[in-house]
Amino acid sequence: MIKQAILLMFCITAHIQAADIKGHPLMNQANRELLYQLTLRFSQAIDIKHRGKRQVICGLGQSPAYVIELLKRIDHAFNRTDREYKHIAFSGNHYPAPADYKDPKSPCPATEEVRTTGSDHFSHFCAVVDDNIRKNSAARPTDIQKIMYRSYLKTLGLSYVSSEENKVFILVDRVRFGSSMRSALDVLRESPTIQYPDVFFFYNFPHYLPDIEPNGIFMNPETHQLMFILSQADTSTTFKDRLIPEFRYANWCSVNPQNFKPSMNALAIIKALEAFLQEKQQKIQERERKLLVLPTPPKPPTMRAQPQQFPLRKAFSTMTIPRR
Repeated sequence: MIKQAILLMFCITAHIQAADIKGHPLMNQANRELLYQLTLRFSQAIDIKHRGKRQVICGLGQSPAYVIELLKRIDHAFNRTDREYKHIAFSGNHYPAPADYKDPKSPCPATEEVRTTGSDHFSHFCAVVDDNIRKNSAARPTDIQKIMYRSYLKTLGLSYVSSEENKVFILVDRVRFGSSMRSALDVLRESPTIQYPDVFFFYNFPHYLPDIEPNGIFMNPETHQLMFILSQADTSTTFKDRLIPEFRYANWCSVNPQNFKPSMNALAIIKALEAFLQEKQQKIQERERKLLVLPTPPKPPTMRAQPQQFPLRKAFSTMTIPRR
């Protein structure tokens, strides 16, 4: 028993050491800068498309969670009040990724079919047309599970009843094949009460996706690597960094994701991002102050003052003094 207790304590200690938050990608300054630049690009893209509307920005699952949190704080620093920010718990997919295709650089058959027909690629993708992708019907959620999941979405304020006329629902995720996004859209499109979203992607593999501009935020290799690591289950297991719970359709009837509380590690990462953003804002303000300070004009050269001379008037010099 003593040996077992010692072994248990060793395993717990090893687990705590493995979850040392200092090793998390977002505790690195360069990675925080990558996330910051990606967030700014996303903010600009949705402003271009939906300026003048109240934007309800919803991250799908854990992948974009830290982008949403950073965007919330950036907007707060600029006193923006025209946006709402939500996290939607969603995990897995029932549209399998084309992992068995022989040539990974070629478009998947569904995408190729869309291109050859000349239809709107992005609209076709978001419509989740059954004929254009192999659906794993055996792994699809049941009707009861879908009803429960839509009830959860209504509690987030995404129903038609709670939406305003000038409000747009924006769903964003990091994608490769788009399988998880299409799975979520499949659940949404069958509901008459849930507002259908406008979709935005962070992506790096355009050959697997249709032409999605301007709704796609293309990532360079460094940013893609960061977002890929942040979306991996292994990262969440190691660092306990989840802001959003894992929520697969098998749990839609039995688990309420709103009961989830982020861990201390996740809150520590948020604090680090807040400190990074505060430092960034201070640098921007200092640069602006320097631009606003006008240079002092040079003083004119000093001239030595010459003694002022008053010439005698001619009348005074020739004047005669009368005798008494």
